[in-house]
Amino acid sequence: AGTNAPLLRSIPAGQVFDVIGGPTCVNNYSWWNIRGIDAGGLWEGWIAEGQNGEYWIEPFETDPIECLGAMPPRLTPGETARITLFPDSPNNVRDEPDKSGSIVGSINPGVEFDVLSGPVCDDDRKWRWWFVDTGTVQGWTSEGEINQYWTEPWP
Repeated sequence: AGTNAPLLRSIPAGQVFDVIGGPTCVNNYSWWNIRGIDAGGLWEGWIAEGQNGEYWIEPFETDPIECLGAMPPRLTPGETARITLFPDSPNNVRDEPDKSGSIVGSINPGVEFDVLSGPVCDDDRKWRWWFVDTGTVQGWTSEGEINQYWTEPWP
């Protein structure tokens, strides 16, 4: 933690992470030890909370980011993705990151979307969910299940 520590990564807006330690005060900032996961894999580091009444991070109540039963993530917030062409079926979009969430729309195979936030695991920790926007529908869609991705980075 601290402004003199090496920069490990930049976190895109919407990236979800777990707080695993802190806070600790260094260089007049409150620093939090965090762990995240994205297409690059699992990572850890420290992040400053903000300064002068401006917050750079905000709490977001979620289940763990690590989905023990899911395949490794391939998406990252801030990037474009699409629904895979196989299987040839639409991906549901829900109002919350779980199969019990209400369906608010769907995304057809080959249709591109923006990844806004995530990942979040469902209660079973078998599905990884991303908050997405197609321009016509916005909500949570699952990346896939064991041995089958339903989404892919694009292009």
